[in-house]
Amino acid sequence: MRFSWSLGPAAGPAIVEGVDFGTLAPDGKLAAIVGFIDKMPG
Repeated sequence: MRFSWSLGPAAGPAIVEGVDFGTLAPDGKLAAIVGFIDKMPG
């Protein structure tokens, strides 16, 4: 599975953005998450 996320004030632009990838175990439970930051200050 894949999902993107952002962090910032409700009334403004995102300060940090990223995407996370998850893998499921054979029983359907979450096995692992690997996250990547696409945008950050600095």
